[in-house]
Amino acid sequence: MIDLKKEYRAHCAFVNDLSGISSSNHVYVVLDEKCLTGGFSHINTLPGILASTGLFKGTPLYFIANSEPLLLDVEIGSRAWQTAMQLCLCQAGWVCEPTADVSFEAVAHHLRVLCVLDDSDGGRSFVRLQHPHVWLTLLASAEPAVLKHWLGPLGQVAIPCVQGGWFRWTTPEEEESILNPWQLTQEMDKALQLSRPKSSTQPPTDWLIRMR
Repeated sequence: MIDLKKEYRAHCAFVNDLSGISSSNHVYVVLDEKCLTGGFSHINTLPGILASTGLFKGTPLYFIANSEPLLLDVEIGSRAWQTAMQLCLCQAGWVCEPTADVSFEAVAHHLRVLCVLDDSDGGRSFVRLQHPHVWLTLLASAEPAVLKHWLGPLGQVAIPCVQGGWFRWTTPEEEESILNPWQLTQEMDKALQLSRPKSSTQPPTDWLIRMR
């Protein structure tokens, strides 16, 4: 379980389920393509999918990553929604609900930017943002001013917990300035390394890939 700092708890709350997450009839879901196997491989063709795109499409990441995150616009209560929730609760994705004035294309662009951050070594790092634990670790180690930039276009963000339930994040209202909101700090880097499951068989670079 991520230990949230006191100053971040104002922006994050634990909820048992996502009832009432949306004031409209749809939300956006980010899914890890690596987990879309078997009966889940064609989720973007199920009834209830209003839009879909690969987040690496049209970027250099498309050529260096062996899979890409998917962004789906999903109708709540549909077959696609039920399948997406199954995947999220298996740690294959997370949910966001932007405000009505933020388009699907704008959210996709914002997430593409977030997938490659400036790192503390002066280079750039590809972050496996589609993995709920990676995304939660980054949010929990970011300053409120950074959270405002990261969460702003995404509205409410709900990240599933391994033990069940969800962490629901909201955008801070603080008007703090920050030189570079797209900076992966040493604290974030350390948090990602320390939060890796001890039993994980995935190589460390699967969560954070240095790009030079």
